[in-house]
Amino acid sequence: MPYIGLKPGIYTMNLNIRKGSNYILDTVESFRFVVKGDAANFKNAFYQPHSWEISN
Repeated sequence: MPYIGLKPGIYTMNLNIRKGSNYILDTVESFRFVVKGDAANFKNAFYQPHSWEISN
């Protein structure tokens, strides 16, 4: 996945997984996630060290 720079906040994403331009393998229409950050790094929107975690 390419880099993405997001400021701290709550976001909603539409996610499509495709094979080529003809086949949609899976779709998630509303995926909510939170970007957490320190006040010291708030102005630096590009580089955010991250770890991915799946939660229910």
